[in-house]
Amino acid sequence: MVGWARNRPYLENMRRFTDARGQAWDVTPGRASWGALFGLFVPVSSGPEDTREVLQAPVAADTMEELALRLDQMPEDELRALLEKAGPALS
Repeated sequence: MVGWARNRPYLENMRRFTDARGQAWDVTPGRASWGALFGLFVPVSSGPEDTREVLQAPVAADTMEELALRLDQMPEDELRALLEKAGPALS
């Protein structure tokens, strides 16, 4: 683990689920520079033809720890609904 991530276990949280089309995704907590909290959706590549991009969707939470817990406990149907609302992740 890199130094800046030490004592921040929420940075290690990643959860895998499958969308309605059978595509596997990893979702992890993310924070924008202005403080907004997001679920970051990363497609699990199934081959070189997979060109999906990283997506993000806002999630109501007060802290990164709360965000990580919400994503971890969210039922898969809610994760799929959140993914459907997600847009391109800003860099």
